[in-house]
Amino acid sequence: MWPFLVWACTSSSNKIEDSGTITASSSTDIIYPNGQSVWLFDGIGGCSIGGGGTCEYNQSKALLMDAGWQVDYASSWRALDPYRLMVMLAPNINGSGQLTNAEIEDIKAGLSNGLRLVITAENSLCESSAVRMLLDALGASLAFTGEALDANRVIEVNTLTNHQANSNASRYLMIDPCMVDAPENIFADSEGRVYGGAERLDNGGEIILIGDSDFFDDSGYLSEADNSTLIKNLAWIDPALTP
Repeated sequence: MWPFLVWACTSSSNKIEDSGTITASSSTDIIYPNGQSVWLFDGIGGCSIGGGGTCEYNQSKALLMDAGWQVDYASSWRALDPYRLMVMLAPNINGSGQLTNAEIEDIKAGLSNGLRLVITAENSLCESSAVRMLLDALGASLAFTGEALDANRVIEVNTLTNHQANSNASRYLMIDPCMVDAPENIFADSEGRVYGGAERLDNGGEIILIGDSDFFDDSGYLSEADNSTLIKNLAWIDPALTP
């Protein structure tokens, strides 16, 4: 049985034409990555092999590979040099764990090279200790609020800003998502509850928090609405589209 759908409305395929590393002038200089790889990271108790497609991301991996990216789907730590996008899949949802100081330093270095760090959450754990520790260490101000709607509700997220991640998209379907507080909102429902937010750090890299992990796993929602477009855009980071 599909969860209850809550309707909540705006606007708007990609193949790789990478632009390399470019610095643009803004309040914070934007660094764009030249790495060609994406890392789906399910370590430190992250969303992994939940059964029935939940917490499995093989379809998203195939989608990103079809768009031309190299994709690693792994929990073991690795050097971040090749990566343009790292997606941390709901850390601590399946167990405890923290990143080491060395791993946090790796992320800082990756961000300074233009890495986009995306962190997702799940309704049963909207406040991960590992995520709080990482964001504090990075000097970030965005956060998951710890709030979420009732479980097993599918939310139409259709209030989209002009952030590059929303290019060619008008709505997403998310499953009982956690709420986000961030300097830059990316998407919300029609009642103003924010489920995606971003912050660009002084070193030029960008962090994005998304309050759901189910919308792009193998449980059936990746093909709904513009969910697949969002996943491709997260890796795209095209200078021409980034505000």
